[in-house]
Amino acid sequence: MFLYRDAELSFHHSFSLHPLEEFPKSAAPHTHTQHELYFFVAGSADYLVEGRLYPLEPGSVMVMRRGEFHKVSVRSNSPYERIVLSFEESVLQPKGVAALLLAPLVNRPLGTGNLFTAREVRSAYIQECLKGVDRAPQAPEQRRLAVQCALYTVLYELQSAFLRRGVKTAQEPGVQLLGSSIVEYINGHLFEELSLEILAEKFYLSKNHLNRLFKEASGSTVWEYIRLKRLLAAHWRIAGGAAATAAAADCGFHDYSAFYRAYKKHFGVAPGSQKGEQ
Repeated sequence: MFLYRDAELSFHHSFSLHPLEEFPKSAAPHTHTQHELYFFVAGSADYLVEGRLYPLEPGSVMVMRRGEFHKVSVRSNSPYERIVLSFEESVLQPKGVAALLLAPLVNRPLGTGNLFTAREVRSAYIQECLKGVDRAPQAPEQRRLAVQCALYTVLYELQSAFLRRGVKTAQEPGVQLLGSSIVEYINGHLFEELSLEILAEKFYLSKNHLNRLFKEASGSTVWEYIRLKRLLAAHWRIAGGAAATAAAADCGFHDYSAFYRAYKKHFGVAPGSQKGEQ
């Protein structure tokens, strides 16, 4: 219905008439190098983020910081409408303002507090603000301005709701899946020696049982999850100025040629070609 994209910002307002065909239950989770805001307009769906399942209601807002594994799970073929806004931190200036506005995304445990219900925020106001972007003039600079203004407005609404929550994020409606403790352990030991055998021994489970629990919680196999998380960590280190070889070694890759191939396949460029870009 509407699409805008540049290096720092992307916005799309989308409508799926037959969502079960577009979003099969077997679809893999994904993650981004940018932060993401997702506004659920209509349909029947859940959102899975890092081992927590969030039931969506019209007017819900999901927030995912960069690197958080997530996927939508469509429950029925009801028409599905959503608005998604992704952005780099560099869009938010000055840095003091950015730190305040990013609090709902970064000042919380991984996979916790991602959902803001329509009862927590001024949902109708957020929807009107986001849908207002659809009416922006065609000129690229005007479209970017409309997206950026909407971003500041929505982040302010979320930050206000986040402050009202205080430390009560554990009481949110998301259902913590059984395998989420495995997700948490992996993220806490991401650059250490990790394997299905090590994790199975740690959690007193068979390898098959552990992998099944983990896939229910994250939507991914254990090794695919670890590999992608390490690739993202290496990507951000390289963007910050680190040498590709050092970033690979620091992030758990012992074979640089294997890292090079995986990095190029995932990001579409060779490691180091985007150094200095955050």
